[in-house]
Amino acid sequence: MQWKTPPALGGPYDSAYCYKAYMEEGARKFHFCGRNVYGSIEPGSSAVTLLQENMEAWALQGYGEDDLVVWPESKDYVLPFQYFDIKGWAPDGKGIRRLLWGMPGTTCATALSDTHMVGFTVDRKYGGGCVNSQENPGFWVAPRTYELLPAPYPEIHPIPLPGRVWLDGLQGIRTWGNFLAVALTIDEELTGAVDVPAWLVLIRISDRSMRWLPIPRDRVGFEFTLDSAFLYTMPLVEFRPSGIDRTPFVYRYDLSRFDEIGRPGPN
Repeated sequence: MQWKTPPALGGPYDSAYCYKAYMEEGARKFHFCGRNVYGSIEPGSSAVTLLQENMEAWALQGYGEDDLVVWPESKDYVLPFQYFDIKGWAPDGKGIRRLLWGMPGTTCATALSDTHMVGFTVDRKYGGGCVNSQENPGFWVAPRTYELLPAPYPEIHPIPLPGRVWLDGLQGIRTWGNFLAVALTIDEELTGAVDVPAWLVLIRISDRSMRWLPIPRDRVGFEFTLDSAFLYTMPLVEFRPSGIDRTPFVYRYDLSRFDEIGRPGPN
């Protein structure tokens, strides 16, 4: 694709407080900046358009796949969350639309596959919402959609990791096929010291079985993804002689051998 305009830099969407997501179709980019949502939605141009200015909502971490981007949006970020909407945007001329309306609980992040979408949830008990550690992590699964899904709401299923946790990394949830994976870090300062400070939880959606992969304590970053056959993990470590961060290995796990991956629980 030929880019017709240079990157648009220096706007409010460049803030470190804005979440970002990308859409393969049209090479589009989106910025979720609290009460405002921006997007580079014209293929071949990096001009940024204000898609939503909503003084009664707060947009959180979104995710794009093919021709759809989705994100959770709370009624208010400062007050205790009463409910969440899951919103989306597609290049069909319909603009931003609700996909799930008024979901109970706190959805902090979403992910998409070609058939479904998933959300990561917590019990929002402490200040800071999703940027703070919270208790009782969980997940939900719903069909991929471009329109408002009818009731009932998708069921929230628990991820049995005690203490206060948060998503590991900027996008700590992925899904494809019959699986989803969530990377969680334990807040040791508030929960207490643990042997394993972070976990990648691999979940088989059909029966909600889980396998637990320890994330190394000495890593400085962690990335992972899924396809129809494999889970890939990429711990980022510091290369001591130069002080440069690098990923020396990519690990691949065969999803057909699910019961042999990692551990049966967080212990």
